[in-house]
Amino acid sequence: MLTTLCLLTLSPFVSATGVETGTTLNATGEDPAILAEEPRLAPKAGSAVLRRIEIEHALTLEQMVFRVGEDQEIMPGTMSLASALKLDLHDEYRALDGERLLNLRRSADAVHFTGDLTITVPAAAGQARRLDTRSLDKRSSLEGKSVVFERAAAGEFGRHFDAQEGSEEALRHLAWDLDMSAFLPPGPVLPGDSWDVPVAALVDVVAPGGSWPLPRGRADDAMFHRSVTSGMGGGLEEAFGGVEDGLLRMTWRGRGSGENAHLGLMDMELHLRLAKVQTKLAAAQQTARERLSNVRIVNASLSLDLEGSGVLTWDMTAGRLAAFSLDGRQRVRMRIVTQRGDEEQREQTLQMAGSLSSRVSTQAAEPRPTPGPR
Repeated sequence: MLTTLCLLTLSPFVSATGVETGTTLNATGEDPAILAEEPRLAPKAGSAVLRRIEIEHALTLEQMVFRVGEDQEIMPGTMSLASALKLDLHDEYRALDGERLLNLRRSADAVHFTGDLTITVPAAAGQARRLDTRSLDKRSSLEGKSVVFERAAAGEFGRHFDAQEGSEEALRHLAWDLDMSAFLPPGPVLPGDSWDVPVAALVDVVAPGGSWPLPRGRADDAMFHRSVTSGMGGGLEEAFGGVEDGLLRMTWRGRGSGENAHLGLMDMELHLRLAKVQTKLAAAQQTARERLSNVRIVNASLSLDLEGSGVLTWDMTAGRLAAFSLDGRQRVRMRIVTQRGDEEQREQTLQMAGSLSSRVSTQAAEPRPTPGPR
């Protein structure tokens, strides 16, 4: 059974002098309980791990505005969006050069996305209000397949399917690092030490494993599917690569005690803003009906404000991530400008705000037969 390891008992309180009352010092005069630690990504070659990852969004409408020329209309009523991405993955660390990972095989046991969009429209006098609910329930086309990440001489990871083939385009958007190694300290740390991490590294948290393809079906609501694959309620990998400003800070809290002494805790603090032009993405997501109607995407953009806190638990013995949790607040603004033929341009701006959470749990596993599923 997978267990999230977030709340641990830490070693006893250390006084302002840095030494707990009654503590026995070692030969160098240091307290053994607070010696510097250096968590590193150093799994044993041939070891494997099962990961369960859950990303959840809960958003409510702040404003939706439609503009045509000088005319403006604000959408009445309410709108809410709830979504969840659940991943069950098996990772095998197949080859390392010291602490440098050379070969990783990932099997996607489950890649499941669900979402609900609920719109309430006010009613005219004497009429009941109208409730419109739209749902998505998607399994990725990569579910049941395994992918090998292999480090090339230049240091970058190449990707190929292990056995059962799939979309080569989908391979391009997968990311290897689910151990969050970019969040580790640059060197040894003591309890209370902090270090900053590039904002771009957060993509490994909010879009774990990269972009998992979720094919759109004929019955799917096009607007809803477009939103959750572009950064509003899902698809947050599409929010990175533009403006990336803010603070992403980690703090070493120390090791657990007793049976948790092999686990190290790091606190995460984040306050950031992302902004990106998405005109090409929006054009690629157009429906056949929109294209036949001669609707052209003139401009599209997304901005995301995110703040929150989390706890990263590191297995110091296994040399990999043990667990992670993040709770945050987000505000997302999506803007799209379209034009049909020679008509006036139409602008739609949608802004929603709410919560974002991430939960990761792990369990040691046995390697699987090679090659993977056929």
